[in-house]
Amino acid sequence: SGVLSRMDATQNVSEKFINPHISTGNERLDTMLRGGHHVPSYTIIAARPSMGKTATMVNQILAGGEAGIPTLVLSLETAEQSLMYRMMAVQSRGKLSTGRLAGPHGLTSGEWIEVIKVAGEISRMPLDIEDFSQTTPTAESVISCIERWRANYRRLECPVCLAHRQASDPRCDSCGLDRPKKGWPFQRAAVWIDHFGLVQVRMKAGGTSEKASAEFSQTLQRLSKRLHLLVVALCQLNRKVEERKDKRPMNSDLRETGSLEQDGDVIVMLYRDEHYERDSKDQGIIEMIVSKQRDGAVGTVRAGFQHDRGPRIVDLKE
Repeated sequence: SGVLSRMDATQNVSEKFINPHISTGNERLDTMLRGGHHVPSYTIIAARPSMGKTATMVNQILAGGEAGIPTLVLSLETAEQSLMYRMMAVQSRGKLSTGRLAGPHGLTSGEWIEVIKVAGEISRMPLDIEDFSQTTPTAESVISCIERWRANYRRLECPVCLAHRQASDPRCDSCGLDRPKKGWPFQRAAVWIDHFGLVQVRMKAGGTSEKASAEFSQTLQRLSKRLHLLVVALCQLNRKVEERKDKRPMNSDLRETGSLEQDGDVIVMLYRDEHYERDSKDQGIIEMIVSKQRDGAVGTVRAGFQHDRGPRIVDLKE
């Protein structure tokens, strides 16, 4: 039994330890990303306004929350209350709408029961929200906030069965895995920044805002590795995207936002054709364009986009 457990554990090391991941909540996107977001890694999610950046974040942090992944959201654009309305609508899986939640006096008894249910589910998730929507945080304060938060989640765990481990444990009592050569890793955790362009970066004498943004981006990349984190930065693209006939964003659209194009381990661009074409045949569809993935494939994943339910992003049926 012990031998078999160790054999099974060894088989799963490649997937769960060398490339530990956090599910996006979307099966097709997880497949494209070889299991989901890898930890540690630095991911960029970029789009024009109203394409679904915050909606994508909300759907993915709830997927991580259901899996017990500690998550920090640095919300620079959306107030915490508004973010909670979106989270509750998504967590209800279509039973609640953001519009109804924003005016709760008209909720039915059934909706109130659902509100209490989903609020309880969200409250039990290891999720922390820092509301910076009324301020302009500096790059230094953002980094400091992440470091302080990570100090609360530095538990060591077995990379196969995720059981809590002590640094001195020679093997995992639960699955029999021998301690990795580099020691037991810290538990997986995620940080989301919404969004990158609202962080105030300090320009050095003779420098430019682009160079200062590049330095902040590089700091986030290094931080993800140093603290064993998934760091996801949302990025708003400029209007040049809309000057093209095909308005789907490309990696080159990131060049004016510092070094994001080079720094990101993964870049996902978002596009909704219905935003530009009222009669589009792709009503209620969001395209998640994986335009960069170190050691992985690139391509487009299409998903359903339920506007008044968070918006909720769902897998499309075959």
